[in-house]
Formats: sequence, C-alpha cells, structure tokens
Amino acid sequence: MRIEHLKVTNFRNYSNLEIDFSKNVNIFIGDNGRGKTNILESIYVLSLTKTNRYGLEENLIKFDEQLAKIEGMIRGEDSLKKLEVKLSKNKKQIYINNKEMRRIKDYIYLFEQHILRVKLNVFHKVLSILSYDFLLRTSYISLLFVYKSNSVFF
Repeated sequence: MRIEHLKVTNFRNYSNLEIDFSKNVNIFIGDNGRGKTNILESIYVLSLTKTNRYGLEENLIKFDEQLAKIEGMIRGEDSLKKLEVKLSKNKKQIYINNKEMRRIKDYIYLFEQHILRVKLNVFHKVLSILSYDFLLRTSYISLLFVYKSNSVFF
C-alpha cells in the first residue's frame, strides 16, 4: 500500500497543500518550522485517525479555523482508495471512497490487513532464503524472538 496523493486543508500550518508522491523516494527539504513534520503527521493521522504527537486533536486544526481535512489516494495491491479524515473541535469523521465509516476500527482494519499480508510475505521469503543455511535460520529465529518480545519491526 502506498500513498499517491495527499491533500490537507487547515491542518497545522497549512491552509491548503497538495502533494503527488513518487513511486520511489520522496524527500522533504526546507528550513526549520516550515511544516515538513506536519506533512508526515498528516499521513499518520490519515492512516490511524489520531496524531503521533502529544496533545489535543483540536490542535491539529489551523488557528482560527473550524475544520481540518486530510485526504489521500492510497494504492493497494489491486485497488485505489480515497481516504479522508475530517476533524472539528468536537467531532472526527472518517471516510473510505466517500463512504462514512461509523467505527474507527473498520477504517483501521484496512491498514491492519495490508500490514499483516506484507509481514507474512516478507516472513515467507526470508524463511525460504534461510532454509538453505542452518546458521542463518538460527539467527533469524533469534531475530523473530526479539521481534515478538519487543515489538521491533523487521
């Protein structure tokens, strides 16, 4: 799953911002305080419907505005989905393909399923490579133990 397009309205320091992302690498360059981290945070909010920073969600709304909106076009394995999060002072609305999701867990489920598929694919590929070498396989199993116990991503 990858983000192809991002549009934010009244989010943090942005009144309006639209970005088309490259399939490869995307680099944000700018002076301190210009909003590079705010772009990353908007993607986080679009993905998980909450901020990764400490504080109230109403602080995500640009000063003197009533509503913030984050929209993204997300390319899956075989589909393109429009995701949208609207934030007001006392309400959060989330949409997939213009259909309002009543429960946040239904929205998050979209990402959990993709992440699970990716992890299983990586796991199977690594195991097939490691099946040829006992020492590597033993090291990988140790890595999995660390992953399971400390929530470290591989």
